[in-house]
Amino acid sequence: MSAATFFMLLIFGLVLYAAYKTFKDDPPEPMPSAGAKKCAYAKPISNLAADKPEPGPAGINMGARITDNMVEVMRHDANFAPQRFLEDARDTFAKTLAAFEAGKIDTMSDRLSASILAHLEASYAAAAKSKKFPKTEIVRFKRVSIKDTRTDKNFADIDVLFETEQTAVITDAKGKIIEGDENQILMMSDIWTFSRDLRSNAPWVLSAIKAEEIKEEKK
Repeated sequence: MSAATFFMLLIFGLVLYAAYKTFKDDPPEPMPSAGAKKCAYAKPISNLAADKPEPGPAGINMGARITDNMVEVMRHDANFAPQRFLEDARDTFAKTLAAFEAGKIDTMSDRLSASILAHLEASYAAAAKSKKFPKTEIVRFKRVSIKDTRTDKNFADIDVLFETEQTAVITDAKGKIIEGDENQILMMSDIWTFSRDLRSNAPWVLSAIKAEEIKEEKK
């Protein structure tokens, strides 16, 4: 993989890494409750094993573990269920990548903090200026799990680990591949932080992205 391709693959992580902050240090502006998404069901805390991951759909081990901080989130939000939260996080992951590639990241404004939205818009503008566009396809999610949960008074952060298999290339403005191999599967590991003001009915929003690792899968 060339240095140029590697740089473009890290666009979500490296461009945003400088802006990586915990929610307690730089909370996003409160969002209006109108149209806020709520979990469709709640599961009593007593039904969740402290050390046993919840099984996810399609064989995915969602890996949710109940911690004191997670219990604190549940006390503020009776509808919070780790598995449903992770399903929504996985949906946000896929849709954010798709919206970025299409140059329509503004369509994700209800799921992204203002700072993340601004950085992604700037990143796409830079890609358009250079006429080099990253194109990725998620082959499968190997693991989606809660890595850490933090609470500070009425604010909460949840770090979600995404381990995925993806293909990634760089194309020109006409869609012609100029970097990368569309048949090469990459093992991607990313941590996305979702944050929320627990006093409101606002949805969880993506507040930070950190690329952990990229590996090429042997053919």
